[in-house]
Amino acid sequence: MDALTPVAVKWKAIGTALRIKRSKLVELESTNKGEVMDCLADMVTEYVHMSYDTVKHGEPTWLKVVKAVEHPAGGNNRAHAISIAKEHSKTYKI
Repeated sequence: MDALTPVAVKWKAIGTALRIKRSKLVELESTNKGEVMDCLADMVTEYVHMSYDTVKHGEPTWLKVVKAVEHPAGGNNRAHAISIAKEHSKTYKI
């Protein structure tokens, strides 16, 4: 989760880019009363526990996280996506 801290305010957009259902993201926001870091932590947990269509979108990987952080509909932060990729280049699988 530390890798996503700089883009924590975009947690919901990144979760959407990672294919987590919108209803689940809304539920996380409600449960955590909008606390960004708690929402981010729970969103990452949902992703790692494969709370999305893994048959269609595959298992969780760092490469998908990088793409979500870089994507305009996600974090929209290319520089940070590159930083994550460099840090986790040898371990793309979460």
